[in-house]
Amino acid sequence: MCVLIFYLMYLFDVSGEKINNEWEKLRNALYGCYWMNKPEWFKKVLLIMISCNNSPMEVKPHGLFVLNLRNFATTINATYSYYNILNNFKDN
Repeated sequence: MCVLIFYLMYLFDVSGEKINNEWEKLRNALYGCYWMNKPEWFKKVLLIMISCNNSPMEVKPHGLFVLNLRNFATTINATYSYYNILNNFKDN
């Protein structure tokens, strides 16, 4: 059962990481856009898009935690630590 839960959690975290990576690609494309000899409307739209993409894109289900691989690794480490603590009490 735990393996299934960790697998599903991994799939959700990988999806969140992919969304974050695509946001980062968009942000880099906007900052690297050639805008010097473009019309004024293009510069204004580019400025609006850059200001809207200033904060990082994060997937937060119910605002509790962020779906990314760092969160998955933290959860696995905490689970293993709790398992070791409980296993230590079982032997005593």
